[in-house]
Amino acid sequence: MRANRMMKDQKVNRAGTGTAITGEVMTDEEVKAKKEQEKKTGSPFAVGSYITKSNDLIQKTKYSLPRNEQKILFMLLSKIDQKNDTDASKYYTITFSDFSKLTGVNAEKPAYVAYLQHTIENLENRTFWVPIAPTKYKSMSWVRKGSIIDTEGKTISMRFNEDIWKDIAQLTSNYTSYSIEYLLMMQSTYSMRVYEIILSYDNGNRDYSYNNGLIFEPVTEEVLQKFPNKREELKGFKYKRFDMEEFKGMLSMPTRDEINRSKGKSRDSSAQKFSRDKPLTEKYKVFSDFEKNVLAMVKSEINEMTDLWFDYEPVRRRGVRKYEFLYIFIKYKNREEMKS
Repeated sequence: MRANRMMKDQKVNRAGTGTAITGEVMTDEEVKAKKEQEKKTGSPFAVGSYITKSNDLIQKTKYSLPRNEQKILFMLLSKIDQKNDTDASKYYTITFSDFSKLTGVNAEKPAYVAYLQHTIENLENRTFWVPIAPTKYKSMSWVRKGSIIDTEGKTISMRFNEDIWKDIAQLTSNYTSYSIEYLLMMQSTYSMRVYEIILSYDNGNRDYSYNNGLIFEPVTEEVLQKFPNKREELKGFKYKRFDMEEFKGMLSMPTRDEINRSKGKSRDSSAQKFSRDKPLTEKYKVFSDFEKNVLAMVKSEINEMTDLWFDYEPVRRRGVRKYEFLYIFIKYKNREEMKS
């Protein structure tokens, strides 16, 4: 089972250097086939629920969302019709029932509406950073203020921020599409984020003879020699080397200083509200803590709940105590492995 559809040309597009991976929109036949597959899996959510994001949005943004907010965002993103939705101000609606499935909160409880309001308000206030030039970063939010809760119709309607519309709709190149089925089963927001990061850097089964470190590449003899204890385990895997601190940053929300600068105030209410969420570079400075609190869960959930086998190894340079790089290894499961 494949989760992404992308990548055919090489173009300069990564902060002015390197190679961007491009792709094409799924055909109607492919969409139909994927829907049939979801029917067989018995997914509790809408058949055909796929997320599409530009690779730049996945790879270059710096954000972290609590699990329930992340799942709500995924559900909203899956509502976008890539071919026909052109209005950035369009409202997308999810039902109270779907919200309950996503969050595990009983919709019959008296405090349910208050919980909805609190969760959606938080999501409206979340910000993240996107680089727009080598020395410039822009603060953005996922959704616009003005969300609507209809207690009679039992629906929640939200709009995306216009600034990110070009990265989530009408995409024809440099994007990744994947099913939300795996993600909605996960308990760790880091597992969700790592899974989409992996897919955005993967060529699937295609071989474009890239050898530039931008994408996952077949494990070579040179790589196997670095990890003799896993030599047999890693055969048949692909790998990509990440800078450790940059990888942590991809899984983190903006720092308090970044939020303050984006708001133009030193004591903004949303900055105070989310300041307890430290970036992982500060929260887990020692690799053993990062592994225990993030990577171990990511490995467990991706291996158990998705179409990938996932592994990792930290690497330090000779004479340096701190781990500077993180090698991530992936391999797609075969049909029998998916069944079991």
